Amino acid sequence: MLRQRAGVPFHTSGTVRRNAHERLRLEFLDVGAMVFFLRKVIWTVPETTVDRFRGRLRDMHDQIERDGAFHSTMSRTLFEVRKPATGPVSDAPPRRIGAGGAV
Repeated sequence: MLRQRAGVPFHTSGTVRRNAHERLRLEFLDVGAMVFFLRKVIWTVPETTVDRFRGRLRDMHDQIERDGAFHSTMSRTLFEVRKPATGPVSDAPPRRIGAGGAV
């Protein structure tokens, strides 16, 4: 079965049990916290290094000094899909797949 979400087609042979979309507001009070976040959440800006983004990080630092914070948003989408039963039925809860892999 072909479905479409946000303009991107995807295939499923199961039943979509739930789909949820969240838009989250981020607030960074210093550029060090921004660097820490970008290094831990690597899919946000791949290959983040201070040397590579020094100029942009300096601009963010100046903005934080001027405005008190740097604000950004990020989106998350969760699809919970149940496979059709093809053998013994499992009592295990469904797996949730997020941006960082299986949760």
